[in-house]
Parts: sequence; structure tokens; C-alpha cells
Amino acid sequence: MEILLIIAVIGVYFIPAIAGKDKKNAAAIFLLNLFLGWTLIGWVIALVWATTKDQSDSIWKCDFCGYPKKENFSVCPRCKKVSKGLTEEENREIRIRKEVEDEIIREKIRKEIASKVD
Repeated sequence: MEILLIIAVIGVYFIPAIAGKDKKNAAAIFLLNLFLGWTLIGWVIALVWATTKDQSDSIWKCDFCGYPKKENFSVCPRCKKVSKGLTEEENREIRIRKEVEDEIIREKIRKEIASKVD
């Protein structure tokens, strides 16, 4: 019974390290959790760090040429077009939405052609 309690306490103690195991700073999160987790504030900091998004996940890209950039800029240095400065995820969502809209339009055209043929 005591062994199960010890395993449970260790498991709860290392929740931040487990949650951050796939992050680029996983070792630092583990070390912070290991050495300062007992202070509760160290544990909370490690948990927040482990559950926040990595900076590299938010790389800005030009809407037109896809040129990567570290910050949001209005004029792309490569293609010189005015860019909204969307993240890669936002650009992906826009492309998917556009593809769906295009498919709906194609389907309407197919139906119109089919109705005229009949």
C-alpha cells in the first residue's frame, strides 16, 4: 500500500515533465521540475512551461510566396508583396477553406451542365 502511495506521489510530482516530454526544452523542464518542483511555484512554472506552445511553432510566412519570417511584417522582403502576416496554421486553414469553396463551385457547375444535357 505504501509503495502505491509513493508511486502516485512521484507521478503527480512529475506531471510537468511528462506533459513537456515532446517539447524542444524537455530536458530543462524536467530539471526545473526535479530540482524546484518541491517549492510548488517551481512545479507550477514547470507545468505552465510544459503546456505552452513553443515559439518555433508560430513561424510567420508570407501569404504569397511562403517566405519564412521571424516576425510579422507587412511587405515581404522576397516577393515585395503586402502580406497579412498569417501563421502557417492560419495559411493552412485558408487554403483548406478555399479548396472546399472551389469544390462546392465545381459541383454546382457539374449539376448545371448535367441539367442542361438532360
